[in-house]
Amino acid sequence: MSSTHATLRCPVSGQPLVPASDDTLRRLNTLILTSGVKRRDGEAVKKPLSDGLATEDGQWLYALHEGIPVLLAPTAIPLNAGV
Repeated sequence: MSSTHATLRCPVSGQPLVPASDDTLRRLNTLILTSGVKRRDGEAVKKPLSDGLATEDGQWLYALHEGIPVLLAPTAIPLNAGV
C-alpha cells in the first residue's frame, strides 16, 4: 500500500481504509454481474471493479478509478450484503 493510501479514512466513520482483497473484489464483482449491488445513495453499481479501498471493519468499499480513490460517502458500496 502506498503511504498516501495509509492515511486515507472513510468520510463517514473515520475508519482507516485498507486495500480490498482479491477475494472481496471477486465476490463483489460476481454480485454486481448477477444480482446487482447498490451504492449508499441507492444507485446501481454498473460495472465490475478492478480495485478499491475497504473500511477496516469490512462494511464499505470505495472504488478506485485509474488509481484515484473516490471517497464520497454516497458512492460507498456495502460489503455486508453477501460479500
